[in-house]
Amino acid sequence: MKSSWIKSFILLGALTLPSHAILGVGLHWAPAFGPEVKAASGPIMPDGYAASDRITLLTGSTSGLNGIGTKFWIDFLPFIDVEATTNIQFGYYDMAFIVDDGGGPDTTEVNPEFNIPFTQNKPFYGRLSGDVAVLYPFFKIPLLKLYAGGGLSYIAATPVLNNSFAKNALTHADTASNFNPDNATPEQIQEVLVEALKDEGLQMGIGFFVQAGAKVKAPIIPIALYANAKYGFGGPSTKGVSGVPGLTAELGAAFAF
Repeated sequence: MKSSWIKSFILLGALTLPSHAILGVGLHWAPAFGPEVKAASGPIMPDGYAASDRITLLTGSTSGLNGIGTKFWIDFLPFIDVEATTNIQFGYYDMAFIVDDGGGPDTTEVNPEFNIPFTQNKPFYGRLSGDVAVLYPFFKIPLLKLYAGGGLSYIAATPVLNNSFAKNALTHADTASNFNPDNATPEQIQEVLVEALKDEGLQMGIGFFVQAGAKVKAPIIPIALYANAKYGFGGPSTKGVSGVPGLTAELGAAFAF
């Protein structure tokens, strides 16, 4: 009998402990459903050359981005919760160009060597975002918390190799070096386009978002699960990309105390 009472008091004490963590550090999957890289095709020869259609660009499209992220939250403030998030998201697209030297078109697929860990050797649109959100927990019971709110984002995005970008890259190479689009080899053209992508750098911008989500945490165990949906506005505008920032989901787990 005494043993049963002791077990009951232990169980009661566990249930009365705070079931929602005041601090959390998590890792999550972060797919984005809004961004779309548009397909492009057409001549990219610089102006002023007789063979205006000697070099033609072909790029594929991609819809949505994949990614991962980290999250840190503080939940001990009165009435509101605060969290900070970083997400890295990317989507690959195919790219090739056609060179017509008079003996028939020669198609070259572009596979840039960016040497970025865990990425494929293909052109991609990528973005890095840092978010700060203020959230109101409108529903709380043991184990479960639902919340909604919004915040600000700082977003850095890569350029996309569309027609205007590629034509500008060949024009700049023509004026800055001995590159001649009239007799350039496919290898030389690919080198110019890849170097232009590397040199362009990231486009920066500030946006804002609305957010809703849920956290689940069992008492005592320092692990929490969370799920968020964010819809963003603003940020950098990238030619050839639509639907940004769009909708992002965050599904993850955290150490929570």
